[in-house]
Amino acid sequence: MGSHTWAMHFDNGTPNDPSDDLYNTVGCERCHGLLEDFDVNGAHTEIEEQLEVLADMLPRVAGTPNEVATLYSPTGGRGSATRALTEAEKRAAWNHNFVEYDLSHGVHNFVYARKLLADATRAMTAQIKPPPGLVGDFNGDKRVDFEDLFLFVAQFGKSSSSPGFDPRFDLSGNGVVGFVDWTIFLDNFGKTAVATKPALALEDNGRNVGASLSLLGSNRPSIDRDHLGVSLRAENLTEMRGYGVVVTYDPKVLSFVRVLRANDGLIPNEANSATIAAVEQAPGRVLVSDALAGDKAVVGSGLLADLIFKRSGPADASSVTIDFAQLSDLKFGVNRPGEAAQGVLADAAIYSLNQNYPNPFNPTTTINYGLADPGEVKIVVYNTLGQVVRTLVDHYRLAGNYSVLWDGRDSAGRQVSSGVYLYRIEASKFSAVRRMVLLK
Repeated sequence: MGSHTWAMHFDNGTPNDPSDDLYNTVGCERCHGLLEDFDVNGAHTEIEEQLEVLADMLPRVAGTPNEVATLYSPTGGRGSATRALTEAEKRAAWNHNFVEYDLSHGVHNFVYARKLLADATRAMTAQIKPPPGLVGDFNGDKRVDFEDLFLFVAQFGKSSSSPGFDPRFDLSGNGVVGFVDWTIFLDNFGKTAVATKPALALEDNGRNVGASLSLLGSNRPSIDRDHLGVSLRAENLTEMRGYGVVVTYDPKVLSFVRVLRANDGLIPNEANSATIAAVEQAPGRVLVSDALAGDKAVVGSGLLADLIFKRSGPADASSVTIDFAQLSDLKFGVNRPGEAAQGVLADAAIYSLNQNYPNPFNPTTTINYGLADPGEVKIVVYNTLGQVVRTLVDHYRLAGNYSVLWDGRDSAGRQVSSGVYLYRIEASKFSAVRRMVLLK
């Protein structure tokens, strides 16, 4: 496994000699299929977000503000806080540091690590007495929904000394609008004080007129063969501060796992930024929301999020749909983009296997392919003797257009020699073969 580095690539201490390099996903691929990193189905990302949220609730080490404190001693010492810790803080801090300094970010035992962090966060939140009334109803409409979320993230990161600080959003009363308040807000998301009012508003007074949201098969590289990824994409945004969508899915074949910001998406993962949120209202229905902290907006078109589902049967374009959506601009104007009940789009995809690019290549190349129908797909690299060099794709995919990277290594992680290689796609109704050249 390349020692205990938990790095994807371990060079054995010889950075200029690739012949002895190890790629540590080889053992994982026997069960999960091709993996380009350890963020299997977004599990790494979830642990990192949980660590960040919990750390924001805990005291830090004197002189080392980035380290969570686990004890207090007047004489100092490793892990010593600047003040005495409560019992809840001590226990939560030990949970945090147990996972943080394990250094695998959940790879060793994801289920255990996630529960340690969730239990600690829950215990810390229980120590806080939120203000009376319907917590999170910032606009006074007797419900906690996407419009309140857009108002909240505009204040996220501000402290009592910041210009424009609004104490209504400091739900914990600690003088900072941060992850503690974010956790309290999410615990109350979806609540209403008036049962006769609609759960979601239908205003269309914002700047994002003509914008649309759609779903398509995710090209996230670390979704394994037992899971399915669906990407949320925005088109023609004029000025989007944040969004909220209700996604419905078929619980007979899918179960919701998590939502993640899209890699290289429109909303970046920034320090001290509220995390993307998902609230599962019922099996088959999940609310997803995200926004940029502060007075920031995004424009144009691009990916917003990846929804990860565990797959128990064949899924198709009708298995995941958008039931409701709202977009907010910087003035908190709201638009409902497009039509409701949009299915997973295939981008007019046809069965295809494109020529790799670049070609010739060294050391990596990208292969683009298309699927007209959902189903199992396999892409395998062969040498000129017909021997299998590497399986690049062995997954279930929705109809759509995808890409996969080959790093010029075989199934054992060894760098292959220069020469001509063949790559073949096999899908339910399609097969094709192309040639490529590795030139060192």
